[in-house]
Amino acid sequence: MPDHIFTVEAAQTIQDQANRDYELLAWIVAADPETGEVVARPISPAEGALPCLLMGSTLADWRDQLPAGLKHSAVRSPDPPRTIEVWYADPAADF
Repeated sequence: MPDHIFTVEAAQTIQDQANRDYELLAWIVAADPETGEVVARPISPAEGALPCLLMGSTLADWRDQLPAGLKHSAVRSPDPPRTIEVWYADPAADF
């Protein structure tokens, strides 16, 4: 299935739905190996990587598109290759 490029509004909608359903949705931020652009892909434990992306020319561009209410997490060894950052909903937040 080809990837769909998300708008900021669509990204917020999918994050809001995950929050309402108490589902973990992580946003994996990585450098595209072909273009060098920064891409962010939502990943859920139940569905794996979703076929949609947020894109930006730089990390700062992508952060401007970040869905509200997310918390930064350090990159860990099991994260996908080329991962720059990981963001997820703060479990302490009141949704």
